[in-house]
Amino acid sequence: MIKVSEAYKQASSSTERKSYIIARYGLYDKNAKNSISDINSTLQPFSDEEKTIDEERTSNYNYISCEPNRVILNDGFYFIQNKNKKQDLQDIAYWSNELSNENKLFATNPKIIYLFSNDIEFTELTLHFQEVCESFIVRYYYKNNLVAIRNITNNTSTQITTNGSSVLSNVVFDKLEIEFVKTRVPYRFIKFNEIDFGIYQKFTNSQILDLDIIDELSIDSSELSSNSLTLVIDDENGEYDVLNPNNKLRYLQERQEITIFHYLKVGEKYQELPLGTFLLKEFKAKNQKLELQAYDDVYFMNQLYYGSKYYENEEITKVLEDLFNYFNYTNYIIDKELQGIKISGYIPRVEFREALRLIAESGKCVVAKTRNGETYIFKTYDPVSKTFERKIIFGENPVKNLYNNVIDILEYNYSNVQENFEIYNSTMSVGQYVILFENYPIKQDTIEKIEENNNYEILVKYATGCVINVIAETTIKLKGTYIKEMSAVQRIKKSNEQKLSTDYAITKVDNHLITRENLQEIANWKLSRGAIKYNFETLTIPYLEVGDTCEYQTKYNSKNTFIPTRIEFSKSILQSIEGE
Repeated sequence: MIKVSEAYKQASSSTERKSYIIARYGLYDKNAKNSISDINSTLQPFSDEEKTIDEERTSNYNYISCEPNRVILNDGFYFIQNKNKKQDLQDIAYWSNELSNENKLFATNPKIIYLFSNDIEFTELTLHFQEVCESFIVRYYYKNNLVAIRNITNNTSTQITTNGSSVLSNVVFDKLEIEFVKTRVPYRFIKFNEIDFGIYQKFTNSQILDLDIIDELSIDSSELSSNSLTLVIDDENGEYDVLNPNNKLRYLQERQEITIFHYLKVGEKYQELPLGTFLLKEFKAKNQKLELQAYDDVYFMNQLYYGSKYYENEEITKVLEDLFNYFNYTNYIIDKELQGIKISGYIPRVEFREALRLIAESGKCVVAKTRNGETYIFKTYDPVSKTFERKIIFGENPVKNLYNNVIDILEYNYSNVQENFEIYNSTMSVGQYVILFENYPIKQDTIEKIEENNNYEILVKYATGCVINVIAETTIKLKGTYIKEMSAVQRIKKSNEQKLSTDYAITKVDNHLITRENLQEIANWKLSRGAIKYNFETLTIPYLEVGDTCEYQTKYNSKNTFIPTRIEFSKSILQSIEGE
């Protein structure tokens, strides 16, 4: 669940609401952020300039400060926990060290300076503020020489893309300075959230003809689905017409990030919440319409995973981190409740997506995408996030949940160990190679050369293969401790009285991370699903996410607990929910 105020919750449960949706997509250089080597600024000690490059462009919190005529004493404002240092739990990026004066100016203009380890090709910037900064100056430097400047005045938006005179195509920079000149309101701090190196385009509510967002979650990690977005845009003006010589199709490219935002009027202001972040897969322009099909990044996790180690009673958090590090994937959150869960075995050569599912299944965890686009691995036993009262339940169709009550689950045994087993023998020419073993898993720490040979070196060792560098053509001979895995099917029933009519009634589970130690717990977890599958429409509630724990008020006035496993948004005031 996204944290919101009680005022927001009340507004989202009202049929008398004012809301709209926009879509943003951008062409920006994420490598520029990765090349930032240092950030210098004068700022409040409780703020964190590093958060201006962490991909979090908005904050859901208004913090109490000394700024006059700003704080309202209701639950929409939050206390800063410690005014003398940063707090991990605080959602604060850059705040200037001083307030503007009665003329909205500063005695000394606040600045933030970014230094880069590589040369960056010139690009316009998109800056995201928590509160409007009316005027600021951007200066680009290369080897301490000014190469470009952007002067922004009379700004009225919290998100602003720079523009100015054209810059030569070969201009690069290694230093960027942003000087904040004027606030929108007197006696205010500069509150700067995020910098993006590139431009953003926006589809407004009036341009969006149709919208369909599907969020899904497997309650027992038997599959790992990806969320999807279908977006239809009015292109009556031909901005995306292929025949238009100045069309904007050049701004669209596969895997380009698209984020959908929902704006709800709470009190006198509209509050923004994300509905999801997606990567563009297909687009086509026809009949004065632009149609976009996009998916979250789980859809694109199709690379093969060769990097599993053989694990013995290892923390599941370490196994997950090994997987993410192998693919240099950083867009994830591992719930702290997973600490202490231990697993044994290995992950065979499967796609990234399937490897993630296997790990989650072995730890009785689930995988979902947050509305901000992070991959979240967690357990579904949170406090109740939302109670669906009768007045906001429409078109309900609860049915009996027809999941299988019997599981055939493979129990893997790794006790058959063969030491000094020859795992590879082949002649190879000069180069770097990924060797895939024919027999595995191998205890990676035991992999070594059978005979002394300086013509190659072992770079990285895994349970199913290794990486070597061949310096001169030679014969590669490797040995290690081979574990000849054995498996046996264990049939687990929900009750001893369970009778089987056909094999169709049996769920089959095959996971090399399931051993005698965790088999029974996993089987019980999969057999403990709810007896009812809920299916209904309700008002659009942007802060609710799949995997949250909810209550459902029946027409008999009882309240049943359930977990949403599918949420579908459209452009209307309603959303559909499935859960169990």
